Amino acid sequence: MRNRPVVLQSPVARNDQIYRETKWLAAIIIPFLIAAFYILYLRPTETGELFAWQINPTMTAMMLGAIYIGGAYYFFRVLGARRWHWIKIGFLPVTIFASFLGVATLLHWDRFNQGHISFITWAVLLLVTVSMFSRLKFKEWVFWQLFHF
Repeated sequence: MRNRPVVLQSPVARNDQIYRETKWLAAIIIPFLIAAFYILYLRPTETGELFAWQINPTMTAMMLGAIYIGGAYYFFRVLGARRWHWIKIGFLPVTIFASFLGVATLLHWDRFNQGHISFITWAVLLLVTVSMFSRLKFKEWVFWQLFHF
């Protein structure tokens, strides 16, 4: 008689859905990421006038712009995804990146163009993004880990 592996059955039916809020957040953030890409990558010498702060050297602005267009691509993929496991891995680095940007913002508050609309947009978007990503990530990740075997 051969030993058969034990297969654990979930007490709850497998649910690999993506919550509506996740797709809403993705749809809302994409235009901001594209705008940041445009400013940072295509007009890196004008960050003082167009962005939340002056970024020097221009290569740093372009690298940050490249990160933002990568984020826009990821969130575009989130919009089209039908299964949580297809996109779940991306939320951790996005949350970490946004959290580090939040810490950097607090540490270098004096360097920002605080009266400029781009800074206000930056600060609100950063606060909303970090809080929503953390909440959504935790909600979906915990559900996935607990009920998907």
